[in-house]
Amino acid sequence: IEKLLERFHVLNTSGDGKISEAEFRSALELEESMYSRRLFDFFDSDGTGAISYVEFVQGLAVTSPGLGTLEKVKLAFLLCDLDSRGGVTLANILRVLELVRAASSAAQQHPAAVELQQ
Repeated sequence: IEKLLERFHVLNTSGDGKISEAEFRSALELEESMYSRRLFDFFDSDGTGAISYVEFVQGLAVTSPGLGTLEKVKLAFLLCDLDSRGGVTLANILRVLELVRAASSAAQQHPAAVELQQ
């Protein structure tokens, strides 16, 4: 728990005790996009526009490698429900896949990724 708290404080560059969307994207090296916004919204479970320490720990727990099938389906649904109406369309799924592909492509161009490939 102490290590999680330390990591939270590293990500909270403003020192206000909450992780903003900009801090979240910066930590994950994500550009502003609908995909990064949905991922942030997943962690920001109370919808305040910032991730508290409790939400941070809950989000990490849900996205951990030991995640069960039901939790994986819930996460996928939340990421694909782009308009937050409680439903997913084929267009939403295709849009999310395109956003993931674009983010993956951008990550491959990141200097650290290029270094690892050499």
